[in-house]
Amino acid sequence: MKNKKRVDKKRRLIWVVLSVVILIGFGFAEQNQSLEDELNNLTAELSSSGYSWLVDYSVSYPSVEVYEKDGSEKIADFGEISEDGKYKIYLTSLVGEQDTFDLKILGASVDFDYVVDPFADNGSLIQTIADCGDLITENATYVLNQSVNTTNTCFNIMANNVTLDCQGFDINYSQSGFGYGVNITGYNYSTIKECNIYEGSTASSAKHGIYLNNAKNNTIENNNVTVIDSYGGLSAVYLAGSSDQNLLKGNTLFASGAAVSGIYLSNMPRYNSIDNNTIVTKGLEDGCGIRLHIAPLNNLTNNKINTSRERAFIIYFLTYANSNLSIDSSNLAEGKPVNYTFDAENLVFDGVDFTQYGSVIFVYSNNITIRNSNFSDDSLYLLETHNSTIENNLFNTTNSYGLANSYSNNNLINNNTIISYSNPGFYGYYYAYNSNITNNTIETYNSSSSGLWFFYVNSTNVKNNKIITSGGNSYAVYLNSYSSLNYFSGNVINTSTGTNTIGIYLQSGSNSNVFVNNSINTNSSSGYGIYFYIGTDNNTFSRMNINTTAHSIYVADINQNFTITDSIVKTSSATNFGFYIYNRVNGGMWNFTNVTQAGGVPINISWVAGGNGTLNMHWYLDVNVTDNSTGGALVSANVLSWNSSGGLNGNSTTGASGLTRQTLLEYTRNASTTTYFSPYMVNVSLNGYSNFTNDSLNLSGNVWWDAKLRDITLPNITSISPTNETFTSNQTINFTANLTDVGSGLSNATLYIYNQSGLYNSTFYNIVGAPLTASVGIVVYMIEGVYTWFWEVFDVAANFITSQNETTGVGGNYTLTVDISTPNISFVAPTPSDGSTTAGNSIYVNVSADGSAGLGTNISTFVDFDNSLVGWWRMDDLNSSGDVVDYMGCYDNETEILTEEGWKYFAELNDDERVMTLNQETGEKELQLPTERQI
Repeated sequence: MKNKKRVDKKRRLIWVVLSVVILIGFGFAEQNQSLEDELNNLTAELSSSGYSWLVDYSVSYPSVEVYEKDGSEKIADFGEISEDGKYKIYLTSLVGEQDTFDLKILGASVDFDYVVDPFADNGSLIQTIADCGDLITENATYVLNQSVNTTNTCFNIMANNVTLDCQGFDINYSQSGFGYGVNITGYNYSTIKECNIYEGSTASSAKHGIYLNNAKNNTIENNNVTVIDSYGGLSAVYLAGSSDQNLLKGNTLFASGAAVSGIYLSNMPRYNSIDNNTIVTKGLEDGCGIRLHIAPLNNLTNNKINTSRERAFIIYFLTYANSNLSIDSSNLAEGKPVNYTFDAENLVFDGVDFTQYGSVIFVYSNNITIRNSNFSDDSLYLLETHNSTIENNLFNTTNSYGLANSYSNNNLINNNTIISYSNPGFYGYYYAYNSNITNNTIETYNSSSSGLWFFYVNSTNVKNNKIITSGGNSYAVYLNSYSSLNYFSGNVINTSTGTNTIGIYLQSGSNSNVFVNNSINTNSSSGYGIYFYIGTDNNTFSRMNINTTAHSIYVADINQNFTITDSIVKTSSATNFGFYIYNRVNGGMWNFTNVTQAGGVPINISWVAGGNGTLNMHWYLDVNVTDNSTGGALVSANVLSWNSSGGLNGNSTTGASGLTRQTLLEYTRNASTTTYFSPYMVNVSLNGYSNFTNDSLNLSGNVWWDAKLRDITLPNITSISPTNETFTSNQTINFTANLTDVGSGLSNATLYIYNQSGLYNSTFYNIVGAPLTASVGIVVYMIEGVYTWFWEVFDVAANFITSQNETTGVGGNYTLTVDISTPNISFVAPTPSDGSTTAGNSIYVNVSADGSAGLGTNISTFVDFDNSLVGWWRMDDLNSSGDVVDYMGCYDNETEILTEEGWKYFAELNDDERVMTLNQETGEKELQLPTERQI
């Protein structure tokens, strides 16, 4: 025994291989006993022979306890030993150090094959090791002399310039927990060579074969590394952080599983040389050869990479500076050279046979055009490549994506045929925005292979594509991880074979996507139409045509919010449903409007107990408003709809066609309760028409309702000519009026004219086309006399009015006097005879007048002898201000006026001679031509 040295809670490890030996004696039952008697006898016999534990039906196993040598305090317990195997225990309760222990066996016999004390670094520069452990001596070489295994990490290199030479022996690590084959974290200048490293189990994830973290100038050479993983994120060799200037050379690496990598460089490892490695990956999607995640300035040469369902290289960058890599054509992908282009612009490839390359990659490029070309193997990979056109190409691959578009914006992917026999046809991922994917045919032929897969893709248009998947667990359109604001229209989406296929799959925050006029057909044995998984929000679907063999619309998990309108949903199986809510759904709002089976039949719904959310079922109410008399469409009619609870749900007006559409809620349903809002009361109103009401409109589907309104408004008349109380000598009179109607339209007008003898004239005027306004003119020959007259007007609905009606504002009949006779004028004594001469300085002029020859009753006469009148106001001569003016003027024979030539009598003015005037507004004197002259 060593001298005891006290170290607080120093841990030691013991491995024990135990063989449990249990001896069981058997007795034989007598014949002709009952089964119960036989059992009792056998129990008694075993107990009397010392094997009572065999008939104790509570199962127990032997156990092993650990004590310090000759000590009485238990420091560890292996627990129950239930089968042959290796048992490991840490002596965490041991205080100090010790090499010898006592093992106490309880409960039954236990055989010990061997007891192993684990490897402990002795500080020598050359050490032979037979077990896993921590390598802590700087500049030391550790030589493995046998194959080793462990439940977690096998070797931790914890010093600089360490060499681990496995001499071809195996390292079987992480057999039951998390760990690495070899781990170098924070140390430099070490070498790992000639090791056969195997992951021991698929439990847990990211259990890399060789793991370097912030480790520089190390050499990983001539190792065989095999990793298998069903959890994802596993790599044969993983370089993380500032793991710079390392050499990875001559290694054979095999990785199988989901998202595995042969070599993974992550988060800024730089200046590493990766040379002459052979890498094979197999299994699920996203298993690549070399994955470079923000890993610039690394040099890759002579590597041979074969993948079954992924590209040889997956590259992620954040900036231009982080994208500078060297990948030359000495690297082989699927046995062919790699074509790697960096920082190119304005290149055109037309009719190129790219099948000569195993992988074609464009990185940080712009305005690349590829048309009429062929691709195979790892196909085409666009990374940070923008404003490019990929059209009329054939992509046909058996071991990768048909076409991958990453961090690449504003690209046109048009009219290509994309065929993949292993993975998604088109893969858009990581912030690929604003591209147009149009008129392509995309086909995949493998299980778990999506036709079009978006991963963090936004604002992309997907139009008029044909997308077909063949194989189980495949999604024709897969929107994952916040793929939002995308627009899908006119696409034909089919799944043809396999189980659990899906037309459109949305998950993980893929929000606000719009799907319009797409058709989905699932012809597989169990094919879903639209599948919601993990919270999504505000996705909208309209004019969808969904035909499935399983549930057409499936809400599978947690909170979902979406809207679907004007769509046909049909499932071919009677045991499946148009809408299915699973029990894991914990909330959401689902708005359905006009979603039916073929022929307008409502869809069937299944709501699994435990599922929560709200379904709002809406239908259309189409109201056709027409005139009851004419059948014509009525514009701007107001339609109001109240639900059964009295709430106003619809308020709209008709358009030019007389139609209006309202979206009304039939019911709201959650997991336990359905609340109905039908039947509805609907009222239609329009100015000039009677209201139309349906107070019990049932809404269990779309409803078309014809509402015929009756015109109740009188037309209107505005007489234009002649004006009321007109005196005229004309015998041909044009009677005109403007007619209006606010309802069904004008039909006819009749003019009635009466004189002292009775009805003088009635003229009917037909108004064609039922206009709302019309001007009517009727010419009538009149004889002398006094007349009254009025109009009578009908609209199409037989509402009528006359101009005698006070409601028009006109009042009673109009009057008209036609006088065609002139009055008599006579000069009578003492007026001198015509042509006579008198010596006096004054004469008498006597004039008489009468209207007895005609209808005149108001006759005035006056004499203007030799322009003797100083003023004459007829009261109908007005100036611009509306004031009465002197008709004759204020000049006589003795009046002088100032002209351009001086003062003159008014009668002496020349035709073009201007006279002095006074501007009444400005007060200024002005010379102007006279408006009147004395003759």
